[in-house]
Amino acid sequence: TPYDWVQPFVVIAIVVAASLVAEFDDFQARAGYGPVFLAVTALGLYWTVPDTEEAVALVGASLPLILLGFPKPLASLGGAGSFAMVGVAVWLAAVDGRGRESSIVGATACFGVMLLDPLLDRILPTRAERVVGPWSWPPLLVAAIHLGLVFVAARVAGTRESLLDGTAIALAAFGVGGLVLALIPQYVVEDRSAAT
Repeated sequence: TPYDWVQPFVVIAIVVAASLVAEFDDFQARAGYGPVFLAVTALGLYWTVPDTEEAVALVGASLPLILLGFPKPLASLGGAGSFAMVGVAVWLAAVDGRGRESSIVGATACFGVMLLDPLLDRILPTRAERVVGPWSWPPLLVAAIHLGLVFVAARVAGTRESLLDGTAIALAAFGVGGLVLALIPQYVVEDRSAAT
């Protein structure tokens, strides 16, 4: 059957994506970007899948998470939270993506920068780090790349009739996003948790 690939894809995607999202969240904990980026990912998943009955519940659960990271970081997802949210999101992508195979890949690709940044750190481990403010250009550009990747994954890759076309578009978007991300200096956002 055409959907034989979905079950192994879900297992592999959960294991790989959850570890990368946990790493991203840990690195960005002082900035509070993990919960905010995850809420954007949930919206992307909702806009990708053809059946949104379960996806709307994920959006409802994810949107309040924005308050954990913005305007002031209060908490991060942590390892357990990252694995739980990724597990639910990838499962929902598979369940609500029935009827359009490319939407399963597109919805999973909506993790965007949360997958790409830790992968890039493994490829380019010597990127120079510097401390920046939360509204400086490096974190804002990373947020823009995440929004761009989510848009392409949700509204371009995830809407193709062909699984192969959708996967190729998602991979191309990640390639371009990775090239742009590699040009941004690695940064650590200054601790805002003590700010009033």
